[in-house]
Amino acid sequence: GNFEEFDNSYGEANLVIKECKNKTYLNQDIEKVGFKSCYLPKCTISCNKGKCANINVCDCSETHFKGLYCNEYYEVKKGKWSNIFLKSLSYILMVITIIFMVGIFMNRNDPKVKAASYNFLLIILVGILFNIIYLLLLTYDDNSVILCTVEYLLKNLGFSLVYGSIFVKTLRIYIIFTRQNHSIFIKNSTLYIMVYMISMYHVVTVILFILLKKIQVKPKYTINEERYTVCSYPIWRKISVLFNLSLLFIDLSISYANRHVKKNFKESLTIPVYVYVVLLILMEFISVDYGEKQYIFNACMVIIDSVVILYFIFIKKYFKIFIGKNNEIGINTSLITSKELIGSS
Repeated sequence: GNFEEFDNSYGEANLVIKECKNKTYLNQDIEKVGFKSCYLPKCTISCNKGKCANINVCDCSETHFKGLYCNEYYEVKKGKWSNIFLKSLSYILMVITIIFMVGIFMNRNDPKVKAASYNFLLIILVGILFNIIYLLLLTYDDNSVILCTVEYLLKNLGFSLVYGSIFVKTLRIYIIFTRQNHSIFIKNSTLYIMVYMISMYHVVTVILFILLKKIQVKPKYTINEERYTVCSYPIWRKISVLFNLSLLFIDLSISYANRHVKKNFKESLTIPVYVYVVLLILMEFISVDYGEKQYIFNACMVIIDSVVILYFIFIKKYFKIFIGKNNEIGINTSLITSKELIGSS
Protein backbone atom coordinates (compact mmCIF):
# COMPACT_ATOMS: atom_id res chain seq x y z
CA GLY A 1 0.00 0.00 0.00
CA ASN A 2 1.02 3.61 0.34
CA PHE A 3 3.82 4.65 2.67
CA GLU A 4 3.91 7.82 4.66
CA GLU A 5 7.19 9.63 5.18
CA PHE A 6 8.03 10.55 8.75
CA ASP A 7 10.88 12.40 10.35
CA ASN A 8 14.06 10.74 11.62
CA SER A 9 13.43 7.73 9.41
CA TYR A 10 16.89 6.23 9.32
CA GLY A 11 18.59 3.28 10.84
CA GLU A 12 22.19 2.57 11.76
CA ALA A 13 24.29 -0.61 11.94
CA ASN A 14 28.00 -1.32 12.42
CA LEU A 15 29.30 -3.41 9.52
CA VAL A 16 32.84 -4.63 8.96
CA ILE A 17 33.71 -5.74 5.41
CA LYS A 18 36.70 -7.98 5.74
CA GLU A 19 39.41 -8.12 3.10
CA CYS A 20 39.76 -11.19 0.94
CA LYS A 21 41.84 -13.90 2.53
CA ASN A 22 42.56 -15.55 -0.81
CA LYS A 23 45.34 -13.67 -2.58
CA THR A 24 43.95 -14.61 -5.95
CA TYR A 25 41.01 -12.32 -5.27
CA LEU A 26 41.13 -8.55 -5.46
CA ASN A 27 39.67 -6.28 -2.81
CA GLN A 28 38.64 -3.00 -4.42
CA ASP A 29 35.67 -0.70 -4.87
CA ILE A 30 34.84 -2.16 -8.23
CA GLU A 31 31.37 -0.56 -8.35
CA LYS A 32 32.62 2.89 -7.28
CA VAL A 33 29.99 3.11 -4.51
CA GLY A 34 32.27 3.30 -1.48
CA PHE A 35 32.30 -0.40 -0.66
CA LYS A 36 35.14 -2.78 -1.48
CA SER A 37 34.34 -6.25 -2.62
CA CYS A 38 36.23 -9.44 -3.34
CA TYR A 39 36.38 -10.51 -6.96
CA LEU A 40 38.52 -12.38 -9.39
CA PRO A 41 40.26 -10.41 -12.19
CA LYS A 42 38.60 -11.02 -15.51
CA CYS A 43 39.71 -10.02 -19.00
CA THR A 44 37.33 -10.43 -21.90
CA ILE A 45 40.27 -10.15 -24.31
CA SER A 46 43.27 -12.45 -23.92
CA CYS A 47 46.40 -11.02 -22.31
CA ASN A 48 48.53 -13.30 -24.48
CA LYS A 49 51.75 -14.02 -22.55
CA GLY A 50 50.83 -11.59 -19.78
CA LYS A 51 48.40 -12.16 -16.93
CA CYS A 52 45.01 -10.67 -16.19
CA ALA A 53 45.54 -8.22 -13.31
CA ASN A 54 42.08 -6.64 -13.01
CA ILE A 55 38.90 -6.17 -14.96
CA ASN A 56 40.22 -5.97 -18.56
CA VAL A 57 43.63 -4.91 -17.28
CA CYS A 58 46.70 -6.93 -18.29
CA ASP A 59 50.04 -7.12 -16.49
CA CYS A 60 52.92 -7.38 -19.00
CA SER A 61 55.75 -6.89 -16.50
CA GLU A 62 56.94 -10.49 -16.73
CA THR A 63 56.90 -10.60 -20.52
CA HIS A 64 58.88 -8.99 -23.35
CA PHE A 65 55.73 -7.30 -24.63
CA LYS A 66 53.79 -4.13 -23.94
CA GLY A 67 50.36 -2.65 -24.66
CA LEU A 68 46.89 -3.09 -23.17
CA TYR A 69 46.85 -6.77 -23.98
CA CYS A 70 50.59 -7.56 -23.98
CA ASN A 71 50.58 -7.99 -27.74
CA GLU A 72 52.84 -5.13 -28.81
CA TYR A 73 56.57 -5.55 -29.41
CA TYR A 74 59.18 -3.25 -27.97
CA GLU A 75 61.04 -1.48 -30.75
CA VAL A 76 64.81 -1.88 -30.94
CA LYS A 77 66.49 1.51 -30.88
CA LYS A 78 69.96 2.03 -32.23
CA GLY A 79 72.55 2.75 -29.58
CA LYS A 80 72.88 6.40 -28.65
CA TRP A 81 76.66 6.38 -28.29
CA SER A 82 77.26 4.25 -31.36
CA ASN A 83 75.16 6.69 -33.37
CA ILE A 84 77.08 9.65 -31.97
CA PHE A 85 80.36 7.95 -32.89
CA LEU A 86 79.21 7.09 -36.42
CA LYS A 87 77.84 10.57 -37.06
CA SER A 88 80.96 12.26 -35.70
CA LEU A 89 83.21 10.06 -37.83
CA SER A 90 81.00 10.69 -40.86
CA TYR A 91 81.32 14.46 -40.52
CA ILE A 92 85.09 14.17 -40.04
CA LEU A 93 85.41 12.06 -43.20
CA MET A 94 83.16 14.48 -45.05
CA VAL A 95 85.30 17.47 -44.08
CA ILE A 96 88.49 15.64 -45.08
CA THR A 97 86.96 14.67 -48.42
CA ILE A 98 85.83 18.22 -49.15
CA ILE A 99 89.29 19.55 -48.25
CA PHE A 100 90.82 17.17 -50.79
CA MET A 101 88.27 18.26 -53.40
CA VAL A 102 89.10 21.93 -52.85
CA GLY A 103 92.85 21.21 -52.84
CA ILE A 104 92.70 19.28 -56.10
CA PHE A 105 90.55 21.92 -57.77
CA MET A 106 92.81 24.78 -56.69
CA ASN A 107 95.89 22.90 -57.90
CA ARG A 108 94.32 21.59 -61.09
CA ASN A 109 96.92 23.38 -63.25
CA ASP A 110 99.83 21.82 -61.41
CA PRO A 111 101.63 19.39 -63.77
CA LYS A 112 101.49 16.63 -61.19
CA VAL A 113 97.76 17.05 -60.69
CA LYS A 114 97.19 17.22 -64.45
CA ALA A 115 99.12 13.98 -64.82
CA ALA A 116 96.74 12.45 -62.31
CA SER A 117 93.63 13.46 -64.32
CA TYR A 118 92.14 15.58 -61.57
CA ASN A 119 88.63 15.16 -63.03
CA PHE A 120 88.71 11.48 -62.13
CA LEU A 121 90.08 12.29 -58.70
CA LEU A 122 87.08 14.54 -58.14
CA ILE A 123 84.77 11.76 -59.33
CA ILE A 124 86.32 9.39 -56.79
CA LEU A 125 85.84 11.96 -54.02
CA VAL A 126 82.21 12.50 -55.03
CA GLY A 127 81.75 8.74 -54.75
CA ILE A 128 83.24 8.83 -51.25
CA LEU A 129 80.78 11.61 -50.33
CA PHE A 130 77.92 9.37 -51.47
CA ASN A 131 79.28 6.62 -49.22
CA ILE A 132 79.47 9.02 -46.27
CA ILE A 133 75.87 10.16 -46.76
CA TYR A 134 74.88 6.49 -46.88
CA LEU A 135 76.75 6.04 -43.59
CA LEU A 136 74.73 8.86 -42.00
CA LEU A 137 71.46 7.29 -43.17
CA LEU A 138 72.41 4.05 -41.42
CA THR A 139 72.02 5.83 -38.07
CA TYR A 140 68.28 6.43 -38.62
CA ASP A 141 66.05 4.39 -36.29
CA ASP A 142 62.99 4.02 -38.49
CA ASN A 143 63.32 2.39 -41.88
CA SER A 144 60.98 3.30 -44.70
CA VAL A 145 60.70 2.38 -48.36
CA ILE A 146 62.07 5.80 -49.34
CA LEU A 147 65.01 5.49 -46.94
CA CYS A 148 65.81 1.96 -48.16
CA THR A 149 65.68 3.16 -51.77
CA VAL A 150 68.00 6.10 -51.13
CA GLU A 151 70.44 3.90 -49.16
CA TYR A 152 70.63 1.36 -51.98
CA LEU A 153 71.14 4.05 -54.62
CA LEU A 154 73.82 5.95 -52.68
CA LYS A 155 75.74 2.79 -51.84
CA ASN A 156 75.89 1.63 -55.45
CA LEU A 157 76.52 5.06 -56.94
CA GLY A 158 79.39 5.49 -54.51
CA PHE A 159 80.80 2.17 -55.66
CA SER A 160 80.34 3.07 -59.34
CA LEU A 161 82.12 6.42 -59.09
CA VAL A 162 85.01 5.18 -56.95
CA TYR A 163 85.74 1.76 -58.36
CA GLY A 164 84.50 2.59 -61.84
CA SER A 165 87.19 5.29 -62.00
CA ILE A 166 89.82 2.88 -60.67
CA PHE A 167 88.74 0.28 -63.22
CA VAL A 168 88.99 2.56 -66.26
CA LYS A 169 92.38 3.83 -65.09
CA THR A 170 93.72 0.29 -64.83
CA LEU A 171 92.21 -0.61 -68.20
CA ARG A 172 93.75 2.45 -69.85
CA ILE A 173 97.25 1.53 -68.65
CA TYR A 174 96.75 -2.00 -69.95
CA ILE A 175 95.63 -0.80 -73.40
CA ILE A 176 98.44 1.74 -73.66
CA PHE A 177 101.15 -0.80 -72.97
CA THR A 178 99.68 -3.60 -75.07
CA ARG A 179 97.98 -1.84 -78.00
CA GLN A 180 99.46 1.59 -78.51
CA ASN A 181 97.89 1.96 -81.94
CA HIS A 182 94.40 1.84 -80.46
CA SER A 183 94.62 5.14 -78.63
CA ILE A 184 90.97 5.92 -79.41
CA PHE A 185 90.00 3.60 -76.56
CA ILE A 186 91.84 5.64 -73.96
CA LYS A 187 90.34 9.06 -74.59
CA ASN A 188 88.87 10.70 -71.51
CA SER A 189 85.44 10.82 -73.14
CA THR A 190 85.52 7.04 -73.53
CA LEU A 191 86.51 6.61 -69.89
CA TYR A 192 83.73 8.95 -68.73
CA ILE A 193 81.20 6.95 -70.72
CA MET A 194 82.37 3.72 -69.09
CA VAL A 195 81.98 5.16 -65.59
CA TYR A 196 78.62 6.60 -66.63
CA MET A 197 77.40 3.22 -67.90
CA ILE A 198 78.44 1.48 -64.68
CA SER A 199 76.51 4.10 -62.69
CA MET A 200 73.48 3.96 -64.98
CA TYR A 201 73.19 0.21 -64.51
CA HIS A 202 72.48 0.79 -60.82
CA VAL A 203 70.23 3.79 -61.47
CA VAL A 204 68.08 1.81 -63.92
CA THR A 205 67.97 -1.10 -61.46
CA VAL A 206 66.64 1.17 -58.72
CA ILE A 207 64.05 2.67 -61.09
CA LEU A 208 62.81 -0.84 -61.92
CA PHE A 209 62.67 -1.73 -58.22
CA ILE A 210 60.53 1.36 -57.61
CA LEU A 211 58.19 0.77 -60.55
CA LEU A 212 57.69 -2.88 -59.60
CA LYS A 213 57.41 -2.01 -55.89
CA LYS A 214 60.08 -4.54 -55.00
CA ILE A 215 61.68 -2.56 -52.17
CA GLN A 216 59.94 -3.25 -48.87
CA VAL A 217 60.42 -2.83 -45.14
CA LYS A 218 60.00 -6.06 -43.21
CA PRO A 219 59.93 -6.70 -39.45
CA LYS A 220 62.37 -8.98 -37.69
CA TYR A 221 62.66 -9.97 -34.04
CA THR A 222 65.50 -10.43 -31.60
CA ILE A 223 65.91 -13.39 -29.28
CA ASN A 224 64.22 -11.21 -26.62
CA GLU A 225 61.26 -10.74 -28.96
CA GLU A 226 62.04 -7.10 -29.64
CA ARG A 227 61.04 -5.79 -33.03
CA TYR A 228 63.22 -4.07 -35.61
CA THR A 229 62.86 -3.48 -39.34
CA VAL A 230 65.13 -4.28 -42.26
CA CYS A 231 65.17 -3.26 -45.90
CA SER A 232 64.09 -6.06 -48.21
CA TYR A 233 65.24 -6.09 -51.83
CA PRO A 234 64.44 -8.47 -54.70
CA ILE A 235 66.75 -11.29 -55.73
CA TRP A 236 68.14 -9.04 -58.48
CA ARG A 237 70.09 -7.26 -55.76
CA LYS A 238 72.35 -10.31 -55.61
CA ILE A 239 72.89 -9.97 -59.37
CA SER A 240 74.01 -6.39 -58.81
CA VAL A 241 76.42 -7.54 -56.10
CA LEU A 242 77.87 -10.08 -58.53
CA PHE A 243 78.13 -7.34 -61.15
CA ASN A 244 80.15 -5.18 -58.75
CA LEU A 245 82.27 -8.11 -57.68
CA SER A 246 82.96 -9.08 -61.30
CA LEU A 247 84.12 -5.55 -62.03
CA LEU A 248 86.54 -5.74 -59.12
CA PHE A 249 87.93 -9.11 -60.17
CA ILE A 250 88.44 -7.85 -63.72
CA ASP A 251 90.27 -4.85 -62.30
CA LEU A 252 92.50 -7.11 -60.22
CA SER A 253 93.19 -9.33 -63.24
CA ILE A 254 94.18 -6.35 -65.37
CA SER A 255 96.35 -5.03 -62.53
CA TYR A 256 98.12 -8.37 -62.47
CA ALA A 257 98.62 -8.15 -66.25
CA ASN A 258 100.18 -4.72 -65.69
CA ARG A 259 102.72 -6.10 -63.23
CA HIS A 260 105.55 -5.78 -65.76
CA VAL A 261 104.91 -2.08 -66.31
CA LYS A 262 107.88 -0.17 -65.02
CA LYS A 263 107.77 1.12 -61.47
CA ASN A 264 106.82 4.72 -62.26
CA PHE A 265 103.57 3.50 -63.81
CA LYS A 266 102.67 0.81 -61.29
CA GLU A 267 99.06 0.80 -60.19
CA SER A 268 98.82 1.76 -56.53
CA LEU A 269 95.14 1.02 -56.03
CA THR A 270 95.13 -2.74 -55.71
CA ILE A 271 94.96 -2.63 -51.90
CA PRO A 272 91.66 -0.65 -51.81
CA VAL A 273 90.21 -3.10 -54.33
CA TYR A 274 91.40 -6.13 -52.34
CA VAL A 275 89.95 -4.64 -49.15
CA TYR A 276 86.58 -3.96 -50.77
CA VAL A 277 86.42 -7.47 -52.25
CA VAL A 278 87.05 -9.04 -48.83
CA LEU A 279 84.48 -6.79 -47.15
CA LEU A 280 81.90 -7.46 -49.86
CA ILE A 281 82.31 -11.21 -49.57
CA LEU A 282 82.09 -11.07 -45.78
CA MET A 283 78.90 -9.01 -45.82
CA GLU A 284 77.08 -10.55 -48.77
CA PHE A 285 78.06 -14.19 -49.13
CA ILE A 286 78.89 -15.48 -45.66
CA SER A 287 75.66 -16.72 -44.07
CA VAL A 288 75.73 -14.78 -40.83
CA ASP A 289 72.70 -12.92 -39.54
CA TYR A 290 73.94 -9.93 -37.56
CA GLY A 291 70.37 -9.14 -36.54
CA GLU A 292 69.62 -5.71 -35.20
CA LYS A 293 73.36 -4.91 -35.21
CA GLN A 294 73.61 -5.32 -38.98
CA TYR A 295 73.83 -1.56 -39.49
CA ILE A 296 77.01 -1.42 -37.39
CA PHE A 297 78.72 -3.94 -39.68
CA ASN A 298 77.51 -2.05 -42.74
CA ALA A 299 78.83 1.17 -41.24
CA CYS A 300 82.22 -0.41 -40.47
CA MET A 301 82.48 -1.56 -44.08
CA VAL A 302 81.86 1.98 -45.35
CA ILE A 303 84.32 3.50 -42.87
CA ILE A 304 87.11 1.03 -43.66
CA ASP A 305 86.55 1.38 -47.39
CA SER A 306 86.53 5.20 -47.30
CA VAL A 307 89.61 5.45 -45.06
CA VAL A 308 91.59 3.01 -47.22
CA ILE A 309 90.72 4.91 -50.40
CA LEU A 310 91.53 8.30 -48.90
CA TYR A 311 94.84 7.01 -47.60
CA PHE A 312 96.11 5.16 -50.65
CA ILE A 313 94.81 7.56 -53.31
CA PHE A 314 95.14 10.93 -51.62
CA ILE A 315 96.88 11.06 -48.25
CA LYS A 316 99.77 8.75 -49.15
CA LYS A 317 100.34 9.85 -52.74
CA TYR A 318 99.25 13.47 -52.87
CA PHE A 319 100.52 14.84 -49.61
CA LYS A 320 103.99 15.09 -51.12
CA ILE A 321 102.56 16.59 -54.30
CA PHE A 322 100.72 19.37 -52.47
CA ILE A 323 103.71 20.34 -50.31
CA GLY A 324 106.11 20.12 -53.25
CA LYS A 325 108.45 17.52 -51.75
CA ASN A 326 107.99 14.86 -54.38
CA ASN A 327 111.12 14.72 -56.53
CA GLU A 328 109.69 12.23 -58.96
CA ILE A 329 108.09 13.20 -62.22
CA GLY A 330 104.72 13.01 -60.55
CA ILE A 331 103.02 10.44 -62.73
CA ASN A 332 102.89 7.66 -60.16
CA THR A 333 99.34 8.70 -59.31
CA SER A 334 95.90 7.19 -59.41
CA LEU A 335 95.08 8.33 -62.96
CA ILE A 336 97.74 9.02 -65.61
CA THR A 337 97.29 10.58 -69.02
CA SER A 338 98.06 8.53 -72.09
CA LYS A 339 100.49 11.14 -73.44
CA GLU A 340 102.70 10.85 -70.35
CA LEU A 341 102.50 7.07 -70.35
CA ILE A 342 103.56 6.75 -73.99
CA GLY A 343 106.01 9.63 -73.95
CA SER A 344 106.26 12.67 -76.21
CA SER A 345 107.92 12.26 -79.58
